[in-house]
Amino acid sequence: MNSSSRAVVAVLLALLALLWAAPAQAGRCSYLPEYPSPLRFSVPITGNITVGRDVPVGAEIYRRSFSTTSDFTVACDRAAFDYNRAFSSTPYPLSSYTHPTYGARIYATAVTGIGAAVLIGPGTVALPVQNRVDYSSAPGNPRISLYADTQYVLVLFKIAANVGAGSIQGSGLPSPWFNVQGDNRLDLLTAQFTGQLNIVSRTCSTPDVPVALGTHQMTELGGIGTGTQWVDVPVHLNNCPAFFARSLTGSYNDRGQATQSGVANTVQYRVDPVTSIVNAAQSVMALQPDGVNQTATGIGIQIGTAALAPVGFGTPRSSGLPLNQTDGSSYTLSLKARYYQTGVTPTSGQANGAATITLVYQ
Repeated sequence: MNSSSRAVVAVLLALLALLWAAPAQAGRCSYLPEYPSPLRFSVPITGNITVGRDVPVGAEIYRRSFSTTSDFTVACDRAAFDYNRAFSSTPYPLSSYTHPTYGARIYATAVTGIGAAVLIGPGTVALPVQNRVDYSSAPGNPRISLYADTQYVLVLFKIAANVGAGSIQGSGLPSPWFNVQGDNRLDLLTAQFTGQLNIVSRTCSTPDVPVALGTHQMTELGGIGTGTQWVDVPVHLNNCPAFFARSLTGSYNDRGQATQSGVANTVQYRVDPVTSIVNAAQSVMALQPDGVNQTATGIGIQIGTAALAPVGFGTPRSSGLPLNQTDGSSYTLSLKARYYQTGVTPTSGQANGAATITLVYQ
């Protein structure tokens, strides 16, 4: 074979490769008489959520699944189409938060620190997303039926450490939109949110708690592991927010059938001594010298629960407080404290101490 014939073969092979790689032909879709226009429906959001300071970033605070009970079909050529699940409007831009499951598809809302996503069905894919489907080689009639996605989920997340307070209007959320694109674009579904969701985010006021453990005689102690009488340590939580729920979950369909339930807020507490820990099992901390007066030896301060159990330093515990939905309410966390003998031959002196009580709001 001479060089000119090899060149012809090369050209023919290149043409065949181009023909083989040619994209599928796009087609057209049209509405049917029984389905003359896209599905359109409104999804109401409602409720009050108290987002605790210590709810972790990325946590869901609101989930509402919504669906239509109507079928919807359009007629299309046997060709290739793009399924576009997107938004007809996005009042707020994408946030800077990237979710471990839904990626960088979380939109900001009117409330700082709260983001929104819309998922397809009950799955783990967040809008917007596009899928290309090729029906060009499918056997049968020259026309096919395409169906609308009719199940979506609205999810709100905590997307920053600090969350503001305010209201999220339904009109301020992304509006889901489903269409099919071939030679023409045909809308299959549009949805919008209505109503209002109220976000509460603040903590209680907690003043310092001075505790007088009193003056005691050494004869009141009976050896290592014994202590004086317990003294009340009332920790006041004043002007607290209304504790509505830490999250809400529900469903809605176009027949107006709705459900919604919540997970209650909780307040935990953790005690951390300023001085060293003498006996961790019994929650006994060392005394705190003031640099001037003689400090007692062989003595520590024990902190207990209202039931006189060791409080457990550094460990969050349930407060057991019955939280309510009244703004400005006050509560009292009841703890106990006493002197505790840690040495065989304790000596007298001042016996002061201090601890930090951290409240955990969820």
